[in-house]
Amino acid sequence: MRFKLASTVVGLLLVLLAAGGGQGRASGGPLTSDGFGIAGAKRKVGQVVTTSFVVTNHGRMPATIERIRLRSDAALRLVGVRAVSVKAGGAPGMVDGFPPPYVRVEGLRDAVGASIPHGRTLFLVGLTASRPGFHATRQVVVDYHVGEQRFRAVFPLDVYLCWPGTCPF
Repeated sequence: MRFKLASTVVGLLLVLLAAGGGQGRASGGPLTSDGFGIAGAKRKVGQVVTTSFVVTNHGRMPATIERIRLRSDAALRLVGVRAVSVKAGGAPGMVDGFPPPYVRVEGLRDAVGASIPHGRTLFLVGLTASRPGFHATRQVVVDYHVGEQRFRAVFPLDVYLCWPGTCPF
């Protein structure tokens, strides 16, 4: 009897954690990403690069971005994230600077606090390494809300920055 009760309590706790750690935040939601290929670059410490990913809002209501963070090693630093609605096309690979100096797009705005309408949005992600070596990120975590409902989405973002001489490519 105690075992059944204990396993029921553990099961309920796991369900609560999967639904956002008891903070009213559900995983997933109307934002999805088609994924991202692998991008890598040889750069010295402090050199900033921009990579990108595309998110699609499948909902009827706009989603408001609350926070964006990387799941990466500690030496890979997020410089910033910009967003712009796009009609079609994919995400560019990796380019120097953030935002890239030649990108002059109407509607480009800070991603945090941005309202993401129904359809596709391109996110430009600025990254730099804080020390020499091989540094990687595999995922980007996006916290957002639609109306009063809060969500956390985890999207693939395979990016590598490495000091010349430490790169496997």
